[in-house]
Amino acid sequence: MKRCFVLLIAAFAFTAVDQSAHAAVFKAGAGKADIQISSEMLPVEGYTGQHDAISTRVLLLDEDKTRIALLVVDTPSVQDALVAHWKAILSKVTGVTAENTLVIASHDTSAPHISFGEAIRSNSTAGAVKTNDPSSGQPSGQGQRRQQTPEEIAHAKSYADAVDASVQAAAEKAVATLQPAKIGYGRGTSRINVYRNVRTPKGWTIGYDDSGFTDPSLALIRLESTDGKPLAWLMNYAVRPAVMEQSTTAQGGKLISGDLIGKAERYLESESGSDAVAMFVMGAAVDQSPYLMSNRFVIDKDGNSSRVDIHEAGFYLVDLLGERLGSDAVRVNAGVMSEVPKGLHLTRERVDVASQSSGHEISPGGGAAENPLPVPFSILRIGDIVLVGVVPELNADIGTQIKAESPFPQTVVVTMVDGSAKYLPDVTNYDRKTPEAVGSRFARGSAEHVVEKIEAVLKAQQNDVP
Repeated sequence: MKRCFVLLIAAFAFTAVDQSAHAAVFKAGAGKADIQISSEMLPVEGYTGQHDAISTRVLLLDEDKTRIALLVVDTPSVQDALVAHWKAILSKVTGVTAENTLVIASHDTSAPHISFGEAIRSNSTAGAVKTNDPSSGQPSGQGQRRQQTPEEIAHAKSYADAVDASVQAAAEKAVATLQPAKIGYGRGTSRINVYRNVRTPKGWTIGYDDSGFTDPSLALIRLESTDGKPLAWLMNYAVRPAVMEQSTTAQGGKLISGDLIGKAERYLESESGSDAVAMFVMGAAVDQSPYLMSNRFVIDKDGNSSRVDIHEAGFYLVDLLGERLGSDAVRVNAGVMSEVPKGLHLTRERVDVASQSSGHEISPGGGAAENPLPVPFSILRIGDIVLVGVVPELNADIGTQIKAESPFPQTVVVTMVDGSAKYLPDVTNYDRKTPEAVGSRFARGSAEHVVEKIEAVLKAQQNDVP
């Protein structure tokens, strides 16, 4: 009898060890690397110097046979070719497939665009401002494209190479720090954004409207080691990182900067007293500007718009708003409770919507819809935490609707994921004929159609949760 009892205990222990050996272990690792700006690559895209660091940041997530990578690059936007190029770099370093990699532009408008391949030598390089870009502040007829000079091409290539080196370095650090981890979620409030559309006698234009809708919610996702040491944060907030957008020095030329998000990331990192990596991922912010801007919009009583630049003094505003966002994140972080998540999944979907001609007058009833446009989106689930990533820039109303109607309470919305497609605003913008609606490639009602599809996918996934 005693022998049988011993054998039973031994069999139970063997089974437990065998099961634990095959149990999925959630791991995370993060790395960041500054983009090294040299004097030889300047000027690039009008930037003649650097005020503070810009960077690339990589987060690795791993569970059992699933490995996912998030790359955030300080740049206003990314071309599709660049997305594929950086995914190839990450795949070589981390082993993550392109399908399981999300490339996110921080939308830092105080950093140069990045050209790639043949685009460096073509007049499609983002060295000039588009006439129909409402954020440029350029009067009609200005900001036309032009062919780049050989010197500009060399500078653009040198800058692109520096970004590539930064991506690889950040990925290598993420691999080196990969370890068993926990994750937590917190939400708070930060008051640094303002509704950027304003009604004038000449119609709706870019400005500041304190009575307009804003989304002040600040979401923070924290990754930490099993002993509680922070590894990384994802900071999600609806604001365009644009304090220094189109601002020049008193002598002319622009200064490269991480803008308010760089300041916020560094503030959160320094307060932790560790080597953890803070990563800003922009929410639904196409109509959410920083409350204060260096090159501000001024609108007179007749509805005429102009911009007034305070030049280098604007960096005091960067520090003010960046520290405000960073300190708000620190407060949210203090209340985050972490646990080992169950399940790591990344799904990709798309929905086709109607199109319109960007930059042309629209009617309140909608635009032309001859050629449907695809709107890809991704859903990353880390346990009960959900990141909904979309390519276009959404307005705050749409972002809050997705979060409110998601069956997962811990849902964040991230824009400019795996490409750039400019603006996807709600129907109110089309009725008002705001710059976002006029400048959109998507017809009226497209955003609402995308929301319906996202909600359907989220509800279907809720049913799959054990």
